[in-house]
Amino acid sequence: DFCEFLGNEIMTRLVTNATIDEVVAAAEKVCGELPFVSNECTALVEEYGHYYLQLLAGSIDVAQLCSEIGLCSQHVRNMVESSQLFQVVKQGLRDDDECKACTDGMDIIQDILKSKDTL
Repeated sequence: DFCEFLGNEIMTRLVTNATIDEVVAAAEKVCGELPFVSNECTALVEEYGHYYLQLLAGSIDVAQLCSEIGLCSQHVRNMVESSQLFQVVKQGLRDDDECKACTDGMDIIQDILKSKDTL
């Protein structure tokens, strides 16, 4: 369904090696500001940070997350269904041009997700 598709796309784009590296770097910076345990904290983050972040990311249930943040709400569904993109895809499916409508729709969605204004 659309909610899970969108949630999976968001997770795929957010949970990358680069973003995990950023989170680990931020944690190391925080460790550097801690009095008395800075070295130990940094060593733990360096040793286990990537592993635990990947484990955490892998344990996220996208369907549950989408539901909890309201991504699957009727309001969001109405907003999506009234969008120009949805109407184009819907019309394309009516015209039996499913592949082109899907491909065009995915191109537009990817452009939106890659935009600096998204998220």
